[in-house]
Amino acid sequence: ILFNLLADRIMLRLDSFKPVNLSMTLWAFARSGIHDEKLLQAASIEVKKQLMDFEPQQVANTAWAMAKCGYVDQELFMRAADQALATMEMYQPMNFSMLVYAFSLAHLPHQDLFEQVAKKCTVQALKHSFSAPNVVGNLALAYSESQVYIPELYEAVAQVCVASIHDFKPKQLVTLAGSFAKAQVKHDVLFKCVSKHVAKNVEDFREDIQDLFNAFQALGVSKNEVQRALEEQEKGPAAPLSLRTFLLIVALVLLTLVVWRI
Repeated sequence: ILFNLLADRIMLRLDSFKPVNLSMTLWAFARSGIHDEKLLQAASIEVKKQLMDFEPQQVANTAWAMAKCGYVDQELFMRAADQALATMEMYQPMNFSMLVYAFSLAHLPHQDLFEQVAKKCTVQALKHSFSAPNVVGNLALAYSESQVYIPELYEAVAQVCVASIHDFKPKQLVTLAGSFAKAQVKHDVLFKCVSKHVAKNVEDFREDIQDLFNAFQALGVSKNEVQRALEEQEKGPAAPLSLRTFLLIVALVLLTLVVWRI
């Protein structure tokens, strides 16, 4: 009810909103899970009026919010793509990764946008980007879901993941593995690194382990290392000896020595 009332109030003043206000409002509603059709429709109209004044992050946030809410105005998305292509030099990894992810979420193909973004995805650019796990995760997910296969992009994503694997949350790493599996990209170095990392931190991955095994199976990657780690953990550490047991063992040893001398 609160969000519905807020949406009604926002619609009364929507024509006074600047790009930052529009993008943040839509982002907030998308994050909340509240999808107000009337607000989205009115906001879409206003966004198209002001789109030329949107900064890269605002374009990406707006596209993602619309896609997340399930409101796909194709004209808006195509114009956003055209604007991004015209100003791609201004887009940072966090911006263009979210934008292509929004297109995949909206189930809208745009080969030119995906190809131009891939050209910007160098290892150097992605490795030093803000929140590299989010960036490369969004890229892998976007390209795999959109069925756009560009080998150089997957190679860059794999190298960045290997270099910063300790920065990945379990869910992020499992999702990344799933994206490579969906795209049928078997990167031996990446999956060897993933397997080793998961085996060392297997308890953190227990909730998502089946999804990881599904990705391994799809690519023919061995799960033996992770499986062994799971089995070792399930056995648990050996229980420490109680004082009573310890004293009994000592007594038996001493008794054995006495008998032996006799």
